[in-house]
Amino acid sequence: MVIDEVFKVLCEKKRVGEGLRMLRKVTRIEGFEASQRSYELMIQEFCEKGEMETAMKIQAEMAGKGFVVNSKVYGLFC
Repeated sequence: MVIDEVFKVLCEKKRVGEGLRMLRKVTRIEGFEASQRSYELMIQEFCEKGEMETAMKIQAEMAGKGFVVNSKVYGLFC
């Protein structure tokens, strides 16, 4: 989806907070649901920034939406 691509670019530019706000807005207004890849990118970027609490909240949200949290995601918290 286009939203996932925009989010990916924001993460690559280290603007993950802006990407998270965008995803929250389109989820609330348009009913869009983030993909598993978007969640994984958010978790990775927040872990790299040292914002572990935020990353853990996003991981919990990801699991709550029914996405499988794989070993790659868990490995980011090490």
